[in-house]
Amino acid sequence: MDTFQMLTGAEDVYLLESDVEYDGPYDILTGRPLQEAADTVQEASINDTVSYDLSANMFRYPTSDGESSVYASVAPNMVTTQAVSIVIGEKVDAVLYRDGERLDESFSEPFKLPGKYDLVVEQVDTAFPLLSFTIVQPKTGALSVYQMPSGFYVTEVVRNDETQQIRQAGMVDLTTEGTYEITYRCSATNIDYHLDIEVDHTPPAITLEGATDGVARGPVTITGLEGTDTVALLFNGESVRLPDNATLISPGDYQIAVTDDAGNTVQEDLTIRMYLNSQGLIFSVLAIALVVALVVYVYILRKRLRVQ
Repeated sequence: MDTFQMLTGAEDVYLLESDVEYDGPYDILTGRPLQEAADTVQEASINDTVSYDLSANMFRYPTSDGESSVYASVAPNMVTTQAVSIVIGEKVDAVLYRDGERLDESFSEPFKLPGKYDLVVEQVDTAFPLLSFTIVQPKTGALSVYQMPSGFYVTEVVRNDETQQIRQAGMVDLTTEGTYEITYRCSATNIDYHLDIEVDHTPPAITLEGATDGVARGPVTITGLEGTDTVALLFNGESVRLPDNATLISPGDYQIAVTDDAGNTVQEDLTIRMYLNSQGLIFSVLAIALVVALVVYVYILRKRLRVQ
């Protein structure tokens, strides 16, 4: 019988506490103990409900009935820049949501789009959340803090190529912009995970040239746009395309939303009131001249008729 130092903590398991006698299977790579979930499957317990299947290299989530499971490449509440694979058992009726919207895609392909994902299992007139995770872009403004998944702890943080002091093993503060290389470890398996991201919280800096306090009496040009920015434009409540010269000329109400490549968004409201541009002014002058000429012609014509 071997002796193994169990790692225990208040919630996340990461503090050395005591020597515990252990007589069971070991992970051949790390020397850590495993529990056998089946004759041919070895698992490490992550928390009270989730385990890690070392034969599948995936996390296992048993359903509430205990008869089936869902497998995923991420732990609960994990943040990643990578695609996430989910394997659903035959008897499991599961629905995946991204940012609150139900997805109709099958689980046959990994999920890649950035967003907050929630997997909900439906069973006999009830539904319960089974798994939540987040996919972010390599450059992102979506994170101000990374709270470690339960059973994981931070081992190294490098910001702008400088190693940072680890003040809390259970989280990483990301309020300061920069390039981060985060390494964190699963206590149950001793496997390291990495999150490499560029944190950018600064929204696009745009200017509405020609407008004052969101109101204009002539054309307005949106300046400060970057090549990687995305512009969503509403004109009188309807989606329209931004002109190539980024100049708005039609009178009406505009809602402008500009999103940068980190996902930061700035929104502006704009009202362009009725005005006469150069073409309109010329047309108005010509129209007035035509009316005056017509009046003069009618006057002269009537005068001639009276003389006769």
